[in-house]
Amino acid sequence: MSKFCQFAMIIVIGLHSAGRLSSAEIDFVEKFALASDRARVLTELIPGTDEYYFYHCLQAQNTQRFNDVEKMLKSWRAQHGETPRAREIIYRQALLTYTDTPAKSTKFIKDRLNLRFDHQPKNVDRAASLPAVLDPKSVSGSVYFQAAINGKKNVSGFENSSLGSLVRYGKLTVEQRQSLLKRLRRPDYDGLVELIAADLPRRAFGSHPIHSLLLREQLDELLKATPALLKNDKYIAAYLANLQAGPESDWTHDVPARIAHFETIWQFVDRLAPAQNSLKAHMLFHLLSAKLRAGTFDERQFTEYLQLPRQSPIIARKYLEVFRNRKTPIATLTADYRAMSLMPPIG
Repeated sequence: MSKFCQFAMIIVIGLHSAGRLSSAEIDFVEKFALASDRARVLTELIPGTDEYYFYHCLQAQNTQRFNDVEKMLKSWRAQHGETPRAREIIYRQALLTYTDTPAKSTKFIKDRLNLRFDHQPKNVDRAASLPAVLDPKSVSGSVYFQAAINGKKNVSGFENSSLGSLVRYGKLTVEQRQSLLKRLRRPDYDGLVELIAADLPRRAFGSHPIHSLLLREQLDELLKATPALLKNDKYIAAYLANLQAGPESDWTHDVPARIAHFETIWQFVDRLAPAQNSLKAHMLFHLLSAKLRAGTFDERQFTEYLQLPRQSPIIARKYLEVFRNRKTPIATLTADYRAMSLMPPIG
């Protein structure tokens, strides 16, 4: 049998296989398949039944008595119509006789499967004029970049790997810039500070996750562009987070390291507005305490600490009233700044 016949038989029989077999049928299938004399086994079948015709035709095909199959198929179809089993035999017959009658078998398969081979191109001339090479100008990165950004309200057309190009682009609309800032999760982009500075008049610092991820140098650069950030609580928290000592410093046990750490924080906190008097009192208290543990008394910083207006039994009420009348913020000594300094409240 040719390779065509083998391949076609697998496909057609798979598509038109019979339904499930009962247990009695399975017993007969095993008996038929294993019998040394299949002709004798066929005598057990009831003449005229669908099963009778199927196995007799199958045996005739196995022994290449194809003319007998044609005669039995006529009687079978006349009596029962084209049952699933009869259809299986018909397809087998077409494939098994392909070598002798290829034209007849081919026509049968084409008609049954409704196969057509008359497809033609719609426009032969147009197909012949298509270019064999793409124009580099039409498939460059800049072309795709402009197609994804022009006329769009956001930057959803860009993968995360392209966000750096957007940060440096410099021509984003307000909506596109805010869409980009929402997606940024790393501070290592050239031009990031300029992008955030341009957005601050519309969206306050802290409105995007990237704000809290900025490095100290970036926060300093941003402060130069927007000095009012020293009044922004979230900016202050982000800056103090950058001032936290790394794991290489044992400042919690090493007093000199603690003093140096608190001095670094105080250099920043000292610049803050009176609205941060509670934070100033908190940091000065812990800085002075660390110095006292080292046997050092800083009179200037101690005086500065005492000058901070605060709620305390040793502060006369009339002075507190003066501060309130001037709308000077009163320091709260119980304020908790552990998230910023890792130190407990003054108490």
